Amino acid sequence: MPLGKDLKTQVASCLHLEIDSFGRPIADRAIREAITEHVEAVGDWRKDLSPYSKAFEIIRRGAPHAASIDNLLSAHESNEMVKLFGKMAICKCILEAERHSQIYCSSGTELANKMEETWFLDIFRMLCADVSSDNLRKIFHGVSFINYNYDRCIQQYLCKAIQEYYNIDSARALELVDELTVIYPYGHIGKLAESGNNLHFGGEANGKKLIEISSGIKTFSEQIKYASDKIRIRNTLSKADIIVFLGFHFHKQNIELLEINELVMRDRRIFFTALGSSEGDRKYIISKIQSTFNISADAIMSHDGSCHSLMQSYGRALQA
Repeated sequence: MPLGKDLKTQVASCLHLEIDSFGRPIADRAIREAITEHVEAVGDWRKDLSPYSKAFEIIRRGAPHAASIDNLLSAHESNEMVKLFGKMAICKCILEAERHSQIYCSSGTELANKMEETWFLDIFRMLCADVSSDNLRKIFHGVSFINYNYDRCIQQYLCKAIQEYYNIDSARALELVDELTVIYPYGHIGKLAESGNNLHFGGEANGKKLIEISSGIKTFSEQIKYASDKIRIRNTLSKADIIVFLGFHFHKQNIELLEINELVMRDRRIFFTALGSSEGDRKYIISKIQSTFNISADAIMSHDGSCHSLMQSYGRALQA
């Protein structure tokens, strides 16, 4: 999935707007449809497209200087047009990334082979250990995910893997995956769907749908307003005996969401990937984890490798 630099670049590139000689928008099809839907919704009988053009230009000009698209949208918190179409572009880019991912349309041996060198397969093998088809309801017992991205890759993979491993239909697999706790601090593009109003993994969204699902995306400042989300995150973490950070960027705003303010030190182990991190950054991360979770440095395992490598190296410890 596109992150940081890649996502902001993709968002900026899909927000290109020109006006033809008849005053009609020339843009990406779904974005063009969204403009039309929005113009009609606000009742602008003049069909003035200049506010859209200005908003798109703000994003396109500002993106190269931003650390991420989230930072850019937060910098323009009071500009509703920038936020709306920035979020719509995020949704569009994530759906396209899902459609071009290794998980899309893969199944059976092909899917397993593609996942062999990823942490997805490692997680699934841990989850299904000692879980028979008779007690499938227990497959996600004691496991939660906190996803700082917007995509549904883990749900899509688990849905396919469960379906094939336990020889059940897709509807039953989706029902089970719906019971998995996945918390999205910055929102997401919607639940997976067999049918109904939700979008299929990698599905095509028209302008009206983009407007709808964009409401599920939150900027940094908007996230602060959702106290229930922060409480849910902290409650989940406070109950955890093992916490694993995979590819996590320990940015200040991300860490603040995790602070559980425990006064009593408890027996807990924390693992994190630090691939490419300097020694100074690694020490900083360990100190932040210590203060955030009130644990000793001995309980923190830093891994200078990929997410898959961490799962392979500490597999027994993670299942203990």
